[in-house]
Order: sequence, then C-alpha cells, then structure tokens
Amino acid sequence: MQLFRDTDIAVDLGTSKIAIFVRGEGVVAHEPACLAFRGDVFQARNVIAVGEQAHAMLDRTPRDVQVIRPIRDGIVEDPTAASYLVQALVDKTSGRRRLSRCRFLLGTLFGASQIERRAFVQVGYELGSRHVKLIEEPVAAAVGAELPIGEPVANMIVDVGGGATEIVVVSMGQVVCGNSIRIGGESIDNAIVQYVKKHHHLAISAGSARHLKELLSNEVTGSCAPYFEVKGLDKISKLPSTAMLRASEVHKAIEPVLQTILMSVKAVTEQLSPDLSASLIERGLVLAGGGAHIRFLDRMIADVTGIPVRTLEGPKQAVVRGLERMMPFYDSLRSAKSFC
Repeated sequence: MQLFRDTDIAVDLGTSKIAIFVRGEGVVAHEPACLAFRGDVFQARNVIAVGEQAHAMLDRTPRDVQVIRPIRDGIVEDPTAASYLVQALVDKTSGRRRLSRCRFLLGTLFGASQIERRAFVQVGYELGSRHVKLIEEPVAAAVGAELPIGEPVANMIVDVGGGATEIVVVSMGQVVCGNSIRIGGESIDNAIVQYVKKHHHLAISAGSARHLKELLSNEVTGSCAPYFEVKGLDKISKLPSTAMLRASEVHKAIEPVLQTILMSVKAVTEQLSPDLSASLIERGLVLAGGGAHIRFLDRMIADVTGIPVRTLEGPKQAVVRGLERMMPFYDSLRSAKSFC
C-alpha cells in the first residue's frame, strides 16, 4: 500500500455518477455512484462490486444481493458507504493508497442545508482525513467553464444534475443570487416511467427511461427519430411486451419537469440588478451537468429568459474540472459554509 502525503483529491459526489480528480494524475474515475453487497446491511467486507459493475446489477440481483446508491437528490445519505465507494474507485483506477493524509475538495449543493453539508464533510472524515473543504457545485462548474467569476460581470450557470438543478449568478467572486431545486435528470426519467405506465400500460425500468431520454439528445442521435421502441412488462397481461413511443410523447412526458426547471431559471434572472441583467444579455448563460444534453432545453431556456444559452463541451465533468482548477489554491479557499 502506498502512502501519499498531502495528496490533493477533488470529488464530485453526484447522484448519478462520482468523478474523482487526483493531483498529478487528472480525473481517475467517472463512474456510477453505486455499490453492490451481500446481506441486509451495508458492510465493507460484503461488497462485491462498485461503479459500473454495480450499476449493471440494478434490478437484476438475487435476493441476497443489494445495490445501493449512497447519494440521493445530490445529498449524501450514507457517508460510510459513500466514503467506501470513493476509496474503492481510487484503488480501482489509481492503485491502492491510504487517503488519511490527503486533502479533499468536495462539491456540495448550493442549496444544501447545514446538516446536509455535514454529511459531505463526513465522507472525508470516514476516509481518515481531517483536511476537507466544500465548494458549491455550480460555482465549481462556473470555474470549470472558465467563466471570469472574479470580474464585475454576470456569470450565470445552470447545472442540471441527476438529483438537483442549481442556478447561480456569480460576480466579483461571490454568488449574487441563485436557486436550488431537487429536480434533475432522475426526475425526468421517472416522468417517462410514469407516462409509459399510464398511457401504454407498460412497466419499464429507469434505465429504459434514461435511454429514451438520451435518444432525444443531439449527442446520441444527431436528429430525433419519429418513434422509439421500449420494452417492459405489460401491466394487464403480466407478460413481457413492447411499445412504440412517438418522440412527441416523450417530450410530453418530460414537459412538466422541464417547465419547473425553466421557471426556476426565470426566477433567478428576475432577481438581478439592471446592470447585471444587461451584462447577462450580452454574455449569455452556460448550461452544464448531465441534463445539458436534453434535447431543446437550451432553446427553451433562451425562449423563456431572452438570454443566449451556451452548452458546455463535456458538461458532465464541469464540476470536477472546476475543483481541479481550484486545487492549487486549496489553502486560501474558504469552505462553503462547511464545518471543517
């Protein structure tokens, strides 16, 4: 086992995926935030898979195996399991090492409560470290997008994650205004599941719903196909079945969730001063997070707010890229309302 003294590690503890940066090595892991174990209660010695391997087991395990996700709606629900997952992913991709002497920079929700922030800090403590600082994820994403957050201009970022959507405007190094809602990519997946169940009497998995959502994105298809095939369990016959969904149906299913996100973005823009509003119209806003690829979301935000929208390249890693860029300034960083 190697001992790395004062190694800097940045972690984006996302609802869907965990991204880990190690100083001198770059981003060493970006895998699903899942782990699988045998038994009724999580114990490290009973873990059989983490990350991609554990995610592949979702809804496919025998009765004595559980697949859990220690982060829900952007918040750490089980610090012990989350810290084990971080250690396992580092070991898996970067060689076994002791993390107790490492310095951690963790992304946390802008809208997290004090109790929720303590859970993030606890992840570092569970790893044995006493050097833990928190940075609000949308601020980190703004840094990852290379926005000039230290200048007296409006830097607006909309970070659509798996469990939450956060919108902030940063100027002169401070958050001027912002909003956080516990609605994100997984809310969209669930909306598709419920729509298919109600209108096609077909029970489908969250993974199938996520695939439908991805098919709507330019990233996957280049152009939206008129029909999508989906497979599941017929709720009437109780037999495996297939349904064909029109692209317009998928849009209809996710429309209520997208409208909630749009109204949250609009609410933040309404809080700006006239000067910052003028700056924002000139500069535009940035769309980040896994939800940035949702088809037409950028256009919908632009239509509602009248502000130009730019989708980041590689939006899923915006937060960890920002944490990486902030790492050299670790000693001077002020932990975001943390308890370190």
